Amino acid sequence: MKENALEKHSLAWFKLTEFVTRGEKERAMGIYKLLSLSFDNPAFAEQLQADLLSAFEDPDAEKKYLQSADLYIKQKEISIAIAVYEHLITLKPKSLRYWELLIKTNLEFNPDSYTLNSIIRALKTLDRNSCKSILTKTINLILEKNKNSLKSEITAKLQEIDQEYFELVSNI
Repeated sequence: MKENALEKHSLAWFKLTEFVTRGEKERAMGIYKLLSLSFDNPAFAEQLQADLLSAFEDPDAEKKYLQSADLYIKQKEISIAIAVYEHLITLKPKSLRYWELLIKTNLEFNPDSYTLNSIIRALKTLDRNSCKSILTKTINLILEKNKNSLKSEITAKLQEIDQEYFELVSNI
């Protein structure tokens, strides 16, 4: 009996892949709905739905990815939430919102080096106005959390990279 259920589950995954490959969105989403009933992780279910929507270039995929990241954070699966934000940045590298979410999540849950790395990557990707915005918001969050050593690290790194950013952060 258990083997039969496992076979059906495997067949459903195979069919899901087949429908995505053939571009049959409705059929793929129908199989997804059936499969999702067997998941005990709602964040994973949301992420899979986002992946499927993304495969069909559906704009609702981004909303589902954000919902899955929120659920992962609530489940204390921070590294997976960060991976989802990283994936969103891969899809839309110029999105200030996704960079802010990644930096904020790193700042709240990870060592300072992760936050610093995210900031440097954002500065290399975003336009100057977006960079100024992200730096201002990040420094204010850092000050709220009394992470003065991180502010010093960021300031030192910015001095190497860009004088205008350095002055902006130094004056906050």
